[in-house]
Amino acid sequence: MPEKDNKNHHVYYLVYMALASLVIIAIVLIFWQTYLSSYFLPTNSNANINENSTYLQLGYDPLITMVPKDLQSEQSKSETFISSLDPKLGSESAKVIVIFWSSFDNEQAKSVLQNLKSLKNKYDDSDVVLVWKDLVNPENKEAPAVLASLAGYCANDQEKFWEFADLAYNNMSNLAPDNLVKLAEQIGIDQVAFSTCLSAKEGLGKISSNYYYAQNQSITAVPTVYINDQKIDDATNTSQIKDIVNQKLNSYAENK
Repeated sequence: MPEKDNKNHHVYYLVYMALASLVIIAIVLIFWQTYLSSYFLPTNSNANINENSTYLQLGYDPLITMVPKDLQSEQSKSETFISSLDPKLGSESAKVIVIFWSSFDNEQAKSVLQNLKSLKNKYDDSDVVLVWKDLVNPENKEAPAVLASLAGYCANDQEKFWEFADLAYNNMSNLAPDNLVKLAEQIGIDQVAFSTCLSAKEGLGKISSNYYYAQNQSITAVPTVYINDQKIDDATNTSQIKDIVNQKLNSYAENK
C-alpha cells in the first residue's frame, strides 16, 4: 500500500506541475498581448492611426517609408522619408526630392508654395518631385490650420490636393469646415465623400505622425524646405533653391 500511495503522489505532483506551467504560460501570453506587443509589433499599414499611440510619440508612422535606394540618385541617397499619403507633384522616383513643410494659415508659406510650384513646373516629373508635409499641432483638432490640413488630405484622396491648397491659402482667414466644403465644391470634388472624410477627421493620424516626426528631426517652423536631406536656410530664396536643385541634377548626370 505505501508503494501505491507514493505512485499516486508522484502522479498528482506531475499533474500539478503541468497545470502550473500552463497557468504561467497563459499569464506570459496575456502580458505580451497587453503590454509588450504595443512596443515591438508593427501595426497594419491600413489601420487607423491613433495620434496618442506610442508609435506616433516616437515619430513612427507605418505609412512612412524611406525612398527606396534604387529610386534615388547617388547624390540623394539619404534619410529622406515620404509617405504614401503625402501629396506629391511629380514622380516619387524623381532624382531630386523637394519637401515643403507647411500649414494653411501661414502667409509666407503661401508665397513659398507658389514659388516652389513654378520652379517644379520647369522640370520633368522624373527629375524633381515636390512633396507636401503639414506641420500643425494635432492636439487642437478644431484649430483652423488642423481642419485645413484634414481637408487637404480629403482633397488628396480625390487627386485634387494642389488645387485645394491654392484655394485654402487664398481663404486662410476663413478655414471653418463649412467654408472648406465650399472651397472643395469649386474644384469639382465629390461633396459627399469629402464631407464624410472631413467630419471623420480621417487624416488626423497622418497629421500627428508628421508632427512627431518633425519634432524628432528638430523641424519647428513653417515654411521649411528640404532638398533631399539638405535643409534650405531661407525657404523664400527661390534662386538658391533653384541653384541647389540644378547642382544635384548636374551631379547626378555626371555620375551616370
